[in-house]
Amino acid sequence: MSYGRLLLGAVELNGPLLAVGYALLATALRGRRAATWASYAGVALLVGAAAVFVVICSLAVLGVRPGLAAFAIVCALLAAAGGGLAVSLAARRHAPLERPGWAPVSVAAATGVAVVGALLLANAFRSSPRLDDVWGFWLPRGLALRELGLDHRVFLPGSDILPFSHLDYPLWWSTLLSLDVRLTGSLDLRAVSVELAVLVVAAVAAAARLLGPYVRPALLWPGLLLVLASPELHRQAQGGGADLPLAGYLALFVLCAALWLGRGDRLALGLALAFGAAALQIKTEGAPQLLVFSAVITLVAWRQRQRLLGLWAAVAGAFALAAPFLVWRQAHGLKNDISLAHALSPSFLADRTDRAATAARALGHQLVSPRDWLLLVPLAVLLAVAVAALERDPRWLAPPALVGVGYAFWIWANWGDTMDLQFRLQTSGSRVVVPTVLIAGLAVPLLAERLAASERARRARGRGP
Repeated sequence: MSYGRLLLGAVELNGPLLAVGYALLATALRGRRAATWASYAGVALLVGAAAVFVVICSLAVLGVRPGLAAFAIVCALLAAAGGGLAVSLAARRHAPLERPGWAPVSVAAATGVAVVGALLLANAFRSSPRLDDVWGFWLPRGLALRELGLDHRVFLPGSDILPFSHLDYPLWWSTLLSLDVRLTGSLDLRAVSVELAVLVVAAVAAAARLLGPYVRPALLWPGLLLVLASPELHRQAQGGGADLPLAGYLALFVLCAALWLGRGDRLALGLALAFGAAALQIKTEGAPQLLVFSAVITLVAWRQRQRLLGLWAAVAGAFALAAPFLVWRQAHGLKNDISLAHALSPSFLADRTDRAATAARALGHQLVSPRDWLLLVPLAVLLAVAVAALERDPRWLAPPALVGVGYAFWIWANWGDTMDLQFRLQTSGSRVVVPTVLIAGLAVPLLAERLAASERARRARGRGP
């Protein structure tokens, strides 16, 4: 297939998603300047993808085949609903966004982000995904779903047809990939790499937009460059699996939750709902991670009861949107690959403590290796400790707490699993820690900004009378 056909297919898929996202954001953005609307492109694309495929997955459970017709109808209805709401409400007056000055380092780092993002996209057009899960079950499930619907013969065990592996996994990524290759006109797996690269670039652009009002460019863009230039991010982007989209949505959920709790940003609360719903629909591991990260945030922000109610309403809304598949899965007896009964059994775990130690070493190496993530996690931890000490406020230790909980969760998951540990760590160890690393990476600019502001305030007090 030609590069032109790949590009056209990507535009045909992501163009409607971008339009839907902007329509759903229109109420919040109405009254803003055109340049501000343009800066929300990454946010809009991710919101559109979350909304469209969450709805399509729910319709699939009800018997609708998620083909091009369903995609077009859902996009049109969501865009009309979002646009209609924006038109019906009076335009709001928005205070102008603060625009800190751009130092040479800001320009250089922002240019670096643009160049690395462009290289990531260009490489995607030249490479097929390397992860065998893509052609083993992610894409075949989507193709079968598109042609047969949620046919019990292939989506449930016990029939004469060999079912897919990981039957407990949600349908979001498979559905997106099936439409992706359909729009390219042939079964070219490079389309998977292109779509994954588009989502990665959109996630970085979304983080830049969300952090922009609170972090000066001289700290924002170098921090994002560290994330985007990490070697492991590029390896994951060439994999083609659902782990990186899951990680992006989880990290942005945590960021939006922090902005809502810390700044009262209502748009961030709505985005937390959208991003959380997508995370639940991408992989089974999304639900427990969403809950444990939300629990840590709750403990840190316990005094902000009213805003915490809003956050947990968003979490509940995300689960409500994921309910159709969760109910269908429960009704047909589909269980997680990791048995919760084993994972919560003290006697079972006590006989396998060696697995916990082995998993801790392997996953810990993944988190701190400079060859993988350019020391993003240690940098976030050091900055958080410095800010907490300078401010004398332990709440700034939230990023290390989130890293610790994410790390502990996957130690526990590998500890309670019955699969051969070395095989599991070799095949998925580098992928499961990505949400934790991205949460730390997005915290770096915020922590650096707070540290700079605190140090400036301390010096000002020192010069006072």
